[in-house]
Amino acid sequence: MKFSSRERNIFLVLLVFLALGLFLKFSRPGGQGAGDTQDQEILMAQKKLRENLRLIRQAKAIRGQYQPLLAQYQQQERPEEIMSTLLSEIQGISNRLQVPITDLKPNKVRRVEAFNHFSVSLAVEGDLAEIMQFVYTLQNPPYNFFVDEFQLRREYSKAKRLRSQIVFKKVFLPR
Repeated sequence: MKFSSRERNIFLVLLVFLALGLFLKFSRPGGQGAGDTQDQEILMAQKKLRENLRLIRQAKAIRGQYQPLLAQYQQQERPEEIMSTLLSEIQGISNRLQVPITDLKPNKVRRVEAFNHFSVSLAVEGDLAEIMQFVYTLQNPPYNFFVDEFQLRREYSKAKRLRSQIVFKKVFLPR
């Protein structure tokens, strides 16, 4: 079978394009063509997108899990109102446990990094078990106070009653 000159020219042009394509494909570093590089970039971007979506789902789950805890420590009121609430909580527990408070002073609100630290200094009297029950009750839910300072001493050498100086602290995240 003989080819016409036109068919021969088309065949040569196709061979030139084929040779040029092969040359470009194999002349790149690692033998990768431009299409292969783009495919790899797309695959890498898809992998990164899947990883980011996984991280977003995890963050949403964690946020949902800790939202009640955040709400508990989120400062909802003005500092004066919070301090008033803290004082009434402490006095309420003192009355309930029959541990007399001899001195109760609110301290100045301190801002440390991103948190507001509310503290109350107080002095209580009682036997060791009463004082420890008082401190234990205020440290646990629903009150969740921190004990910043604690001093315990006997007023008189023969007395069973003890006197304790305590600084309770509560930390809030301002809005």
